[in-house]
Amino acid sequence: MNKVFFTCNRLGYGGAERVICSLCNEMANYDIKSSIVCLDVIDGFHYKLNNNVTVVELNKSVGKRSSWFSRKLWGFIYLARLFSLFKKERPDIVCSFYSKQNCYSILCAKLLRIPVVCSERDSLFLNDGKVNHLLRSIFYKYADGFIHQTKWSKEYLEYHYKTNKDSIVLSNPLWIKSFPERKPLAGYIIAVGRLTEQQKNFKGLIRGFIKASQILNSKIQLSIFGEGPSKNELESFIVEQGAQDIVFLKGQIDNVLEEYSKAEMFVLFSHGEGYPNVLLEAMACGVPCISSDCPIGGPASMIENGENGILVENENEDDLTQAIVNLHNDEALRKKLSEKAIEIRANNSMDIIYKAFYQYMEHVCNKRQR
Repeated sequence: MNKVFFTCNRLGYGGAERVICSLCNEMANYDIKSSIVCLDVIDGFHYKLNNNVTVVELNKSVGKRSSWFSRKLWGFIYLARLFSLFKKERPDIVCSFYSKQNCYSILCAKLLRIPVVCSERDSLFLNDGKVNHLLRSIFYKYADGFIHQTKWSKEYLEYHYKTNKDSIVLSNPLWIKSFPERKPLAGYIIAVGRLTEQQKNFKGLIRGFIKASQILNSKIQLSIFGEGPSKNELESFIVEQGAQDIVFLKGQIDNVLEEYSKAEMFVLFSHGEGYPNVLLEAMACGVPCISSDCPIGGPASMIENGENGILVENENEDDLTQAIVNLHNDEALRKKLSEKAIEIRANNSMDIIYKAFYQYMEHVCNKRQR
């Protein structure tokens, strides 16, 4: 296996993009040629890439796609360009991320007899419409392999979409090389993530936090780090809630590790998560963490409730409020969770995850050759 193509939507701030970039950088260290093929607009690279990693944009010169017809036309243009690229470059294997890209990649790779491995990274696939459900039902069973983020996801996809059972459950690699010293500030609570309300449920987090602040007489503040399409909506929501003095949108920052080092606790209250990188980062940095126990089971696969973090019922804001209050008031619990949380570093190192990823990709390639 000397040439690997990754297909994804775009190179933005997302967790899947970080995983792809990390794997490509590691491949470059072993002289394996890797390329990232992007469906949509690239508005700047947010993660560092080795100079030997190639990035291909298939959206160039297509123009705006605002109408239904133009979006459908673009789908055919993308398919044609992807097929042409695969045919010209003949990668040894294709690794695709997200539903739409998975279906496109399976179709093109199968026509060219190129092995293809897929990974469903977005928990929103559970309820993203009849068309996407139909496409997955048609194409997913033809993938040569599947990389799942959680056991729950593996079982769900195998049952509903007949995905290849010769698959692997693989957590995300930890990109942090040097961990900051913990210097927590009393009452400083942080959340990190792309500002997409449909998935991340920041409004629910803010409401639960405000109630906790009222119980604690405003001894806490919440800083949210990230950018995304829901930013203006969330800014207005904070004003509507009268929470401008205790809830802050800090935007995207380069050195998030410094914020982890200062945080009394980290909170994730998403509607759904695969294997959330931000939770992995926070735990690896020793931050006491609270997370919703949400589909597709990522947080529950990382947190043993009460031992290395706290799980709250999905979308239960009262449960979240009580967890914040209890953790803020219990220094001994914070110390215990912090000490246990860092143990996640051992099983999520880049060396371990990359080795498992490479061996599985090699296995799929060899299986196709037999």
